Amino acid sequence: MDENQYRELCSEIVRVLSTSEQSQHLDEDLVQVKANFFDKYPEIQPFTISRVILEILRHNNLQALTAFSKISIMCFEELSSLERWHEASAVAEDVLGQQIVQKKVGGPHGEENGMWFDLWMKSVREWTKASITEESWPSWGSGLLRRMDYFSTNPDLNERVHEFWREIIKTYGTFEPLHSTIQSYETELSEFAQIVSRDTDSYQAIKHILSNKVRFLKLIEAGDVVDRMNKLIVMAPRVMTEDEIEFELGVIKSTQSRLEAFRLANELATSLRISGKLDRAISLLEEMLLRPDYDILYDVMAMSKFKLAVYHSESGRIESAKNLFTELSEQEPQFENNLISTYTVLHSCNRLATIFHDNGEYEKSKSLSITEHKLAESFGDPFMFVRACLNVANDCRLLGQREESIDWLSLGLMNIKDAIFVPGHQSVNPAGLSLMEVSKNLAMELGLEGRWESVMKTIFPGTNI
Repeated sequence: MDENQYRELCSEIVRVLSTSEQSQHLDEDLVQVKANFFDKYPEIQPFTISRVILEILRHNNLQALTAFSKISIMCFEELSSLERWHEASAVAEDVLGQQIVQKKVGGPHGEENGMWFDLWMKSVREWTKASITEESWPSWGSGLLRRMDYFSTNPDLNERVHEFWREIIKTYGTFEPLHSTIQSYETELSEFAQIVSRDTDSYQAIKHILSNKVRFLKLIEAGDVVDRMNKLIVMAPRVMTEDEIEFELGVIKSTQSRLEAFRLANELATSLRISGKLDRAISLLEEMLLRPDYDILYDVMAMSKFKLAVYHSESGRIESAKNLFTELSEQEPQFENNLISTYTVLHSCNRLATIFHDNGEYEKSKSLSITEHKLAESFGDPFMFVRACLNVANDCRLLGQREESIDWLSLGLMNIKDAIFVPGHQSVNPAGLSLMEVSKNLAMELGLEGRWESVMKTIFPGTNI
């Protein structure tokens, strides 16, 4: 296709897009455009015309339309008929990736996921037969690993993805991934380790994510990253027997280091909580706070008070929780090792603001959320930064401060992309999804749904938000 032909085709596609208001008519009209153009220029391969149509749809963020899927199927079949399997797999991968994103952000759930995964597997089986050699396998394998890791985040596809990965490894053997691939997993592991070191109650979700990754990595020569992932998984709090609980209590009482004693008590409290023994967790933490060597300026001890406040809140003892969170929120974060951290104070402000907000005390909630925002900015955490922006915006809205509410919402939306993805990875984290829902609801209340949709389409091109 030369430049003039390309311009002619693009012009015709744009004309159809501007005149076809309903997606079902658009399907038919684009297919007709393709047929007419091929009749006029039979020397041009049909898949080339399909690619241009897909390019224009993608450029206009229209991947969520059925027209995109229909033209993609045609393109896949045209490439397959010519045994251009690698290019066909790229088409299937593109549509499948879009559908997975749609499911995560609350758009159509992509009922064709299974079909597109079947097409992707079929094309991968074919191009690997022709392309893989002993020398090229580490490179090809690394690419497939990252794709399958991402596809497996869709619960409907998870087991099928792992089954296909086992098939591929059985066919071509194990391999040592590229350094850049291992490095990406190292980065993720480091991020997850930092999260659980600050918040053991988040361990279960991260344990699930890491366990899924280990299932892929243990079948190849991934080095010690698998061992370190497994170590983090094993360290996750678990349901404990009565004998194990008594043993841990004995260790805490006999420990000479007060910092170590509080660290162990915090971990045991989490295990008691997930074992359904919340009252025992509360009693343990209350005992620890009564020790004569308790000092709120040490972060591990402040965390004991924070966990106690959370557990009081969960058990309906709101006034007790409020008092504990208030004391923590009034502390000045320190930057020396072991002293009370920005993280602890920031989360205390957030929890206390939530209590005030739920009680209709929006001025107090707003003030605390602004403090939380400042702390999040200094801490460098995009999720907490955006969460604080949205909380302030909501309080302003409820206080009748519309313009200020819009300003805070706009600041949150400007930074929401960094807040919703797992660091160093293309997948959306569960907490990020909650920010998207909160921001959408807030935008609707302020009559700014169009602005919210514009931001989301920039982050997730082609998604029907």
